[in-house]
Amino acid sequence: MNRLILIVAFGLLLGSSASITQEQEEIWESAGDDPSIHTHFESLQENPIDLNTATAARLQDVLFLDPLLANAIIRYRDQHCPLKSTDEILNVPGFPESIYQALQPFITVTPIPQPVQRHYKIESRWYRRFPHSIGYSQDAYQGDPLGICSEITCTERNISLGGLVHKDPGEYRWSDHQVLFFRVDNILNQENRLILGSYRLGFGQGLAISNGFRLSSSTADPMAILPRHPIGLREFHSTSEYNYFQGAAIQNRYRHVSVTLFLSRVFRDASLDDDGYIAAIQTTGLHRTTSEQANRQTLREDLYGAHLEYTSRVATAGITGYRADFDPPLGSGDPVTQHFRLEGNRNHVLGVNAASQLGNVYLAGEIAWSKSGGQALLVEGRYSIASAQTSCIYRRYDPDFHNMHAVALTEWGEDAQNEEGWLLAAKLPLWKGAVLATRADIARTPWRTYSFPSLRQGTGVVMSLEQSLAGRHTFTIRYRGSHVEDLENDTIIREIRSGIRTQWDWKESKTRAFRVRWEQIKFDTPASLASGTGWM
Repeated sequence: MNRLILIVAFGLLLGSSASITQEQEEIWESAGDDPSIHTHFESLQENPIDLNTATAARLQDVLFLDPLLANAIIRYRDQHCPLKSTDEILNVPGFPESIYQALQPFITVTPIPQPVQRHYKIESRWYRRFPHSIGYSQDAYQGDPLGICSEITCTERNISLGGLVHKDPGEYRWSDHQVLFFRVDNILNQENRLILGSYRLGFGQGLAISNGFRLSSSTADPMAILPRHPIGLREFHSTSEYNYFQGAAIQNRYRHVSVTLFLSRVFRDASLDDDGYIAAIQTTGLHRTTSEQANRQTLREDLYGAHLEYTSRVATAGITGYRADFDPPLGSGDPVTQHFRLEGNRNHVLGVNAASQLGNVYLAGEIAWSKSGGQALLVEGRYSIASAQTSCIYRRYDPDFHNMHAVALTEWGEDAQNEEGWLLAAKLPLWKGAVLATRADIARTPWRTYSFPSLRQGTGVVMSLEQSLAGRHTFTIRYRGSHVEDLENDTIIREIRSGIRTQWDWKESKTRAFRVRWEQIKFDTPASLASGTGWM
């Protein structure tokens, strides 16, 4: 139901926005159940970034703008300041026109100095899940089916204060999840950011630390989740009850060098074994039943670390490290954690990342090590020419690598961490108005998650053909399929899924747009003789 609400909200935004680009739409659609990304883009539209005064970090508030392009804009502005119009950034060497079209709603050029900017926003959402699950009918859930989320943000000049209160359906606490942040940018006229309260972090390829926006692979464009842009330091005001830090963090940039220091204490949901050790860590944030309430905020995690980054004209390199202490300690008898050899009251992770843009070629990678001696590696290569784009990502996680704050990138969700796999994608123009996009995710050896004990391997494929007609009409057909092998109780269970989506978009004017979608999904599990179809 959450996803349905977000789709409806996105449709209303389409009706009220002056212009919605394909890149913006893809990121919005891929946001999943995290409404903070919608609020983030709404705020950018209401308070666009001034190209004449913005820092590189401020430019990267637009999630599809990577650090290399942001720094290229800053260098061009320093040579030609003040800019007289936003389209001047098209003169930046190698700047893609498609990225400029996506940036337009969020950037502006105003005379220097800028007038004082004030922005106040209060937003509330109420929702219910239909039909009611068995938890309501059997009185297992302690609260009513109503879900509610209230958020407030206040911004003036370089200071921002905000918070969120959220209750999931079935929970009895009306303030089950609460976060608060205070952010100050550019203290003493330097390029820096200080956040007290709740915050997110993301550096490099996300192997050492990343708890940014959870972009889903279900977006209509197979290339939309690529590339992986680091978010740096940002405030947190989301309904996710697991994916954030709480404490203090500061990021300071001087010329080509950026330093980030962070300190956090967070209480997480977990279950205990008979010896008082943590048996399993819950990431749902749900507290509807007596057992879920008993696991609420059982595990205390104290974390501190730092990130150092150097950025030049064509490349960036960084190092990230953190240490986490757990109370009570983590046990090793749980069927989930035994796959990671994870136990004790401490973990530490160190990662080294680098990225470079040379003409039409982009290369990036990161290698990370955890306390147990395990190693993780992720390497990405992209090539673009005219309107054609290709991308290849190779990933490998040792069985001993443990990191609760890493974000994997797989067809089956970002919580999954593959032992080894490839993600291949391409976007190619075929004929006038037609674009073919495809993505394949190949998991060669079993992958594991922190939520489920099953080991899995397989292949997922997405193909999308988009045809624009008469400028206002777009027809899209998409195929998505996967062939997965689960290992459950030493038995291999194969599951085959496939789906076809057809979609028609009509932009009647700059302020009104319509969409009609039909989708059919099939699945087949031969071992259990289970199969079925569904449509929407």
